[in-house]
Amino acid sequence: MSPAPDLIAPVAGFRQWRVATDELGKPELRSGGVGDTRWKIGTNRAECKLARLAEKGTYAPSLITAQSAERPHQAPGHDCACGIYGMHALGEPDDPTLPSGAIAAWGRIEVHPGGFRAEYARPLVIALPTEPTSEEAVRAIQAAAAHYGVPCVEPEQLIRAASELGRPVPKDLRPQRRDRYEHEPLPALGGRTAPPTTRPLHRSALGLGSTSRPAATTSLNHQWGDPSVPPGP
Repeated sequence: MSPAPDLIAPVAGFRQWRVATDELGKPELRSGGVGDTRWKIGTNRAECKLARLAEKGTYAPSLITAQSAERPHQAPGHDCACGIYGMHALGEPDDPTLPSGAIAAWGRIEVHPGGFRAEYARPLVIALPTEPTSEEAVRAIQAAAAHYGVPCVEPEQLIRAASELGRPVPKDLRPQRRDRYEHEPLPALGGRTAPPTTRPLHRSALGLGSTSRPAATTSLNHQWGDPSVPPGP
């Protein structure tokens, strides 16, 4: 098996979050998928939680692959669904009341036709939702962006803002989608550890394919000198 290509810079991807409040009353970004993952300020590292959640009955056992049953294993696993999710392109939001945004991702990266699963990531920019539920919700999103130290922009400004802060996975490194799995209906995995996205983060949206036969995937590496220190824009 040939070694994974090395990238010289982090990659950018799109996703969605929801804004919550932590135990100290501070705003907090959370992924809406596996384990309701909390996002830290700065570097976030992926952890595979699928097998543990399946044992608790909070996740579908049918989505647990041989690799995700191994504990521990490094996320993102090539034959697993773990990792921090990002989409290559910004689509229509799955939930227009939630903020979308862009992330920088690095470390080990599993690339799928519609997006990727990364080992490390940090928020780059947060956009207000296209259909905010209230002024209070808007203020909460703005407060979250300030807390994480990233810009908060209008929805129509997100693509431009993201392009100034990062670059997507090169198209020649993205595998082709397998048509037989393209519209396969599977439960959303959520940003997890990510949507992802401004589209529903479904396995089929990323092109993850069947759990028994993994869809096309490209493994990449981007190793920052000290992974605990997030790369700059």
